[in-house]
Amino acid sequence: MKKIIFGIFGILLISFVFSCKNQGEEPIVMDNVFFETYYSDNILPSLTNFKQALKTQQTNITNFKASKSDADYKKLAAQWLVSAKAYSKTEVYNFGLIKNNYYSLNIYNYPINTALIEKNIADKSIYNQGYFSKQSTTKKGLGTLEYLLFGKQNSTEAKTLLLNDSFRMAYLEAINDELIRLSQVIIDTWEEDYKNNFANANRSTCSENAKCLSINQIINVLDMAKVTKVGKPAGFEKSSNSVPTGLQAYRSKNSLLLIQAMLAEVKDVYFNRKTNYASMVNAIDNSKKISDEIAKKFDAVDKEITALNTPLFDAINTDAKTVKPLYNALKELSILFAVDVTSILSVTVVPTDNDGD
Repeated sequence: MKKIIFGIFGILLISFVFSCKNQGEEPIVMDNVFFETYYSDNILPSLTNFKQALKTQQTNITNFKASKSDADYKKLAAQWLVSAKAYSKTEVYNFGLIKNNYYSLNIYNYPINTALIEKNIADKSIYNQGYFSKQSTTKKGLGTLEYLLFGKQNSTEAKTLLLNDSFRMAYLEAINDELIRLSQVIIDTWEEDYKNNFANANRSTCSENAKCLSINQIINVLDMAKVTKVGKPAGFEKSSNSVPTGLQAYRSKNSLLLIQAMLAEVKDVYFNRKTNYASMVNAIDNSKKISDEIAKKFDAVDKEITALNTPLFDAINTDAKTVKPLYNALKELSILFAVDVTSILSVTVVPTDNDGD
């Protein structure tokens, strides 16, 4: 009898030892604490940086309005890129209640409608929150700011138009004010209405599961980069016709930089932040094969962007085929998250709406 008892005890002891990580490492659990810190380490800083970029942009607008100098205009145009890149990083967290409230469409929808923007300016109205609440997303947001600052890929002409029309300048100021307001609304929505619900969301349906929501949004933005931000404009999706003017930020020729900003956020949230997904995946995949492959695919995307050595607009306009290696690299990176990461973390993949239509 004693032999049986000691035998059972020995088996249990061995099982316990092998169930623990080597060298006293604590197993990483993806629970509400993980997603509380996922918010504080990743989401909130990203949103705060976006808001601060817009506030700096408002200061630059004020300075340019007063000085009318080329130097202040260059600062203003450069800050638009800073703001747009900061927003691109927040796209990784556009899920759940935030997505349902359509904040992203109001902040950066494209293509914009330049004829309607010009009509709004010609109307010489009072541009404020009430005014923009009645306007479609094609007449406001970061896309409209880009148009007012860069025009038809001619910032010199755009600057002259602003200086010669006080209502055009007022429209620029008011749009940026509205963006600052929206950035704070998103932060308030997270802080007051959503962060606790998100952290504790662990039901079987993806819309009520923090892990499923956050990972599927990573998949979504990677697919969006491949399909909407590269594939469709280059003619690699359902239509073979290239449309470089369908690119995000084509007027300023910053399309690639915005894609890179979004990819950098995905890479950081997977590998580099204190709360990251690589720790989850590697805790299960001791070989770290999946994470190693993801790192290689990020490097491959970077290599293809460097190889282009030209703005995406110019590359597509000259020879769209030169963009195909970048498109393929983005596709391979997206597949790793959609197949390998979701499989090892037991996440249901929700179909994206970036279908190339």
